[in-house]
Amino acid sequence: MTKLKGSLFVNQGKTNDRQPDYTGVCDQEGSNEKLQIAAWKKESANGVRYLSFTIQPKYQKEKQTTTPMQKKAIDAFDMEKVDDGLPF
Repeated sequence: MTKLKGSLFVNQGKTNDRQPDYTGVCDQEGSNEKLQIAAWKKESANGVRYLSFTIQPKYQKEKQTTTPMQKKAIDAFDMEKVDDGLPF
């Protein structure tokens, strides 16, 4: 069984109830992969309070390969190929 070690912190940036009450990161023993933890405070039907949580691979933004200006230049160039029947 793989051992996980991590920490949870109060989510200071929470703006709605769908966002987690606590967030954190954990390490998986024997791996360099970081996992993110999200936890929500809940209460059962009979009044018992508990934490519900998820553990998943840490989100990493994809690197942008083109700048917004390059994207506009590409889009404008592609528009020149459109045959809309206009004489200009």
